[in-house]
Amino acid sequence: MSGPPLGRPPKNVSKETKQQAREDEKIRNAIEGKFGQAHE
Repeated sequence: MSGPPLGRPPKNVSKETKQQAREDEKIRNAIEGKFGQAHE
């Protein structure tokens, strides 16, 4: 998993970079959801 790069966002972002960010966000959402279930 990768996080957002630090600093000012670039003007041009490739499709591959956007795709990777979406995939990483899906994984993160699943993990965060499990933390929420464990807390209840």
